[in-house]
Amino acid sequence: MENLRKCRSIYQMSMRTFTPDGTLKAAEKLLPYVADLGFEYVYILPVCEADRDYDLDTWSPDWRNGVIKNPANPYKHIDYYNVDSEYGTNEDFKNFITSAHNSGLKVIIDLVYLHCGRNLYHLSEDPDFLVRDERGNIPLGERWPFARINFNNIKAREYLWNNMLYYITDCGADGFRCDCGDMVPIDFWEEGIRRVRAVNPNVIMINEGYNRETLEHGFDMIYTDNDMITEPNSYYMITGKISVAEWKNRMSEEFAKSGKFIRFVENHDLANVSGVARPEAVLGTDKFEAYIVLCYTLNGVPFIWNGNEFCDTSVNKIMGNREYGHNSLNWMNAQTENGKRRISIIKTLNKMRGEYPELQIDETEILNTSDNVIAFKRKLKKGFLMAVFNFGKDIYETECIGNIILSNNIKKNNKISVEKNGYYITRII
Repeated sequence: MENLRKCRSIYQMSMRTFTPDGTLKAAEKLLPYVADLGFEYVYILPVCEADRDYDLDTWSPDWRNGVIKNPANPYKHIDYYNVDSEYGTNEDFKNFITSAHNSGLKVIIDLVYLHCGRNLYHLSEDPDFLVRDERGNIPLGERWPFARINFNNIKAREYLWNNMLYYITDCGADGFRCDCGDMVPIDFWEEGIRRVRAVNPNVIMINEGYNRETLEHGFDMIYTDNDMITEPNSYYMITGKISVAEWKNRMSEEFAKSGKFIRFVENHDLANVSGVARPEAVLGTDKFEAYIVLCYTLNGVPFIWNGNEFCDTSVNKIMGNREYGHNSLNWMNAQTENGKRRISIIKTLNKMRGEYPELQIDETEILNTSDNVIAFKRKLKKGFLMAVFNFGKDIYETECIGNIILSNNIKKNNKISVEKNGYYITRII
């Protein structure tokens, strides 16, 4: 853990949903707002030129069966160096990163190296850039029916390694989230990480996958479909798919005691498949708030999807844009009572993470409570942080210890009464 690169918090941004315009220039204007929330990193979904292939066989099932028939999937590139005109220009992209830095933010870029579009520009120079069958045809992947990069081709590797360096040296990016990282050869990542860190030792590397061994090969963190590597996880617990008691048993295991996990309540995948049934809408504001606070108080790195900070419940389909079924955040929510409260909470939580960076690393000590109550201690340089969450129906009473930093749905007399979906955080010196 001594080589862990510290990360206070991450804000995930999709150009297609973040603003009504859906462009880099429009998003750039709101970077001071993201910085004011207290985030350290902004992670943007891919903005590379997408393959506009209308062959439905090359569309994944949920995309093919969906209402929005946009052929341009942001995770299906045909050019790794140029920005899709939907979002703007290469200059707009570089200006976005410069403005982020000027606002005190660092930028994480999404690398999509497992697959791409069949019409990749580079094929005219080297047809073997992509995996081909014995007849020379380009087979489609099983889970995602896209073309696959041929990692047996050293020219393809060099192209992608240079692409990583381009983002760092030419564009000024600060790190990468590696899409489907487990499915890309680990020796490719090792060499790519070696090269970019020779230029900038502080480049942060996040692997989307379940293989914890990638953490021994240069990756700093793991990002999965949910916030834990194996089930049961926090998302299943908060949605009632597993019991709180089951979750606590899982958290007590050694593997969960790591600062190398991204902890999120929602991301682009969850928002995309949810439609109108976004977690905020299904769980309710109080429970969703408690879940956010839980992610911030556990070890690991808290991660927020754009709009979570003001209780957004709008449809966030990543295939929707100005031309096809556009759906952006409902920014009016930021002016509501709940939206203003949530923004204040996010600011408080990010400030807490800044003051106590050890929260990322140190272990989480689960305390004994009733089955539907989660309570744990986090060791600080001076004293402890204690958090209590009540996900049951009955009121939970506990002693009042320390100074309360943040709370919801509690009553404080001689003891603290924590109501349903209530919580509190205290600092004990």
